[in-house]
Amino acid sequence: MHVCKKCLASFPNWVLIDGEQKNLSKRNYCLVCSPFGQHNTVKLHEQRKTSKDKRQYYQTYFRNRLRTLRGKVLEMLGGAVCCECGCDVEKILEINHKNGGGNQDRKRRSALAFYGSLIKGRLDTNDFNVVCRVCNAHHYVRDIIGVNGFSIKFDAV
Repeated sequence: MHVCKKCLASFPNWVLIDGEQKNLSKRNYCLVCSPFGQHNTVKLHEQRKTSKDKRQYYQTYFRNRLRTLRGKVLEMLGGAVCCECGCDVEKILEINHKNGGGNQDRKRRSALAFYGSLIKGRLDTNDFNVVCRVCNAHHYVRDIIGVNGFSIKFDAV
């Protein structure tokens, strides 16, 4: 006698179905939970993952993957420190396109693809630097717009 993994009912090894003796010794489920001839190969006793569970898993996976790749890229570009003011708060550090064009680059590829291209050497690391958001805005105002006279100082607290 076997025990059904889903309803925990016991069922015999041999049963007469359509006038023939059928061997049920390799079955995990009784004939009520998994009718004969239905080819039920899924694990009925385990809770199936919903699409919401899968979406949450992949969101977490890709978020962690993105953080890992971003950390590698920051190390490749000189470490997790702003090259202009010395800020070391990683949440506000950005990868700056020295010659502009970051907006067009973001439209062409995802952050994951961008980081992968930098790591694999498809993009020249000399065209990028690590700056904080404040220094990146200063770079835009100073170099792109042409307004001078601002200075930035970072004091670690």
